[in-house]
Amino acid sequence: MIAILLAEGFEDIEALTPLDLFRRVGADVRPVGITSRAPSGKCCGAQVACAMTGEELLASGERIDMLVLPGGLPGATNLDASPLTHRIIDKAESEGAFLTAICAAPFIYGKRGMLRGVRATAYPDFRKYLDGAIVPRRGINDHTIEIDTSCVRNANGVAGVAKFTATVTIDANAPTATLTDDGEVFGSHKWTLTFSKPVAASTVA
Repeated sequence: MIAILLAEGFEDIEALTPLDLFRRVGADVRPVGITSRAPSGKCCGAQVACAMTGEELLASGERIDMLVLPGGLPGATNLDASPLTHRIIDKAESEGAFLTAICAAPFIYGKRGMLRGVRATAYPDFRKYLDGAIVPRRGINDHTIEIDTSCVRNANGVAGVAKFTATVTIDANAPTATLTDDGEVFGSHKWTLTFSKPVAASTVA
């Protein structure tokens, strides 16, 4: 299963975009409530009815194939503050899951020492927590996503969320999906994601 951990104050687009795209390709993706069963986003106040709580996930014994930590404040810091989050990360790591994070949330892995020697990025204010990571030094629009062979994947910014989700979706569903760069849109890139199923075609920008 793909588990998206949600705490109060998550960034709406960073939680709901992965949830939407993974569901479109038929993946078993579930929002998991850490601070409550129905946490609210910070931007639009979207309340997500989670499939399970973090405690229920651990009790179920189900294998985690991918863990997604959305950013947003205070969502990311609320995730980090919960011992439950770290127990779930321990479980996912032990099972060889893809470990992914968006915007500010990579700092959670960084503080745990999991990014040493790993290519990673994060929202600028949180890069100081990426202990020992290989962090790009280019402009903010030049490193929206970092992918490392250790399966730790990080995205920064709206365009980064789009490309990040498309990339990990392709990994989970290859060769049924393709990703193309359609050029500059508002100083970033427009990513067109096409699936083999006609009902599962999506364009993210």
